[in-house]
Amino acid sequence: MNRAQNKKICILVNRFAGHGRTVKRLPNIWQSFKVASIDHDTFYSEYPGYFLDFITNEKLEKYDGLVVVGRTELLPQRVRDAIDK
Repeated sequence: MNRAQNKKICILVNRFAGHGRTVKRLPNIWQSFKVASIDHDTFYSEYPGYFLDFITNEKLEKYDGLVVVGRTELLPQRVRDAIDK
């Protein structure tokens, strides 16, 4: 049995990072998850600080992991804070 089976990942994409290069790399990321049979939901930043609001308000327990694509400054600390709650 594939260990990745039935896993679900939350992908957070900073659409403003890398002058658009970040979004162009998404098909490679999605393909990797497909090959590994990992389901995912992809969310795109809508404004500065969007991901900080997202992880504070979203029910992350439905995900087995969180992938952040693109540079986000304070997100690691906020993720730790959300996990501690």
